[in-house]
Amino acid sequence: MGIPWVYMLGSAPIGRLLSFQLAKAASQPLVPHVVLLLQDANKMERFLEGQSQLTVHEGEQERRQQFMASCMPPVTSSGEKIGIENMVVAETGQQAFSVGLKKYKESLTAASAVVLVNPRFGLVHHLYKHVWPEAAERPKLYLATGGQQEVWRRGEFGAELRGRTPVRLTVSAIPREIEKYEHAAGQERLEAELASAELLRMFGDFCSDPGALVQPVFVTYGAHMLGRLEQLLIAAAVEPVAALYGCSSYGELLNIKEVDRVLRALLAEGIRVIRAAYPFLPTVEGHEAVLNVDILYKQLLAQVQAKSARRPRMGQSIAELNITPVRTTCGFLTSLARKHKLHAPLHFLISSLVRGKTELRKNRLFQQIDLEQLDAIRSTTPIAIKERQSA
Repeated sequence: MGIPWVYMLGSAPIGRLLSFQLAKAASQPLVPHVVLLLQDANKMERFLEGQSQLTVHEGEQERRQQFMASCMPPVTSSGEKIGIENMVVAETGQQAFSVGLKKYKESLTAASAVVLVNPRFGLVHHLYKHVWPEAAERPKLYLATGGQQEVWRRGEFGAELRGRTPVRLTVSAIPREIEKYEHAAGQERLEAELASAELLRMFGDFCSDPGALVQPVFVTYGAHMLGRLEQLLIAAAVEPVAALYGCSSYGELLNIKEVDRVLRALLAEGIRVIRAAYPFLPTVEGHEAVLNVDILYKQLLAQVQAKSARRPRMGQSIAELNITPVRTTCGFLTSLARKHKLHAPLHFLISSLVRGKTELRKNRLFQQIDLEQLDAIRSTTPIAIKERQSA
């Protein structure tokens, strides 16, 4: 049996690390059967100029590895498209995930295995609605999360490790029809996937590598989602409220009078929404920690206190005019509520206020830039020059 080909799509640094880990397998040739799918011909040219290498930095150590790359779907010498059996997608933004997968849609079949690394909430729903609306045509999707704090970008084609290795990556199999998922059969399905999916077996081989850069932990979809939803509910409460109050640190949030009532109300509304959207949650072990507002609020407090000196992420995004994650936190919960004919007025209101604050920040900045440019132009007029000379 030949060495499987794996296609790596996306520019997130965790994807670079996974490319290295896949290339480390003893069965891989000098130039591994790992193909980087780059964004366009310009990026491809820059990659070739760098001797077709990726780099991983760990402290003083720098590792280099040569890879094959392409910016187009694979084809035969006669121009016929080649099916992609194994793909890993590690992108930096929600839109990039969608655009990339649409580009390679014709190369993916129902037998293809696709690992989505750190996608934001809402991506799978979007893919199932707009890219693969027919369940039978959907590839086998897997969810992998982790490494966002330990792996950082280092140049265009590199990654930097800022934590201990191996980097933990939680992996689960996404059901082709999420609404039909039953957690009771989740473990059995996971074991079947591990036995049959070539790409998952390759990930599993990382565990036997004593110098592994990545350590996968395979869990059921239900358990994986429970953990992710816990973080979603907390983020959807803490981040926008801290941004709206203008907190310079997470710790300031807890000093605001009666903020606990606001946070608890958001948590309670969010729990009501995810209960309706994911009816299997009460059957997952440990669900009480997520579906009980009192327990979840204690977890929220613990997380806020643990990072009390840090600057709130959403507030920083607004200040720097970056895309705020409100659409994938509060916005995702409101979209779930609409889908299941529920009311989520608090999350809708919070989302609207954050978007309004972001828009106001942009307008003020652009107005300031326009005034500065106008002053600069006025200073070059003959009258202004004459006034300065006579002063």
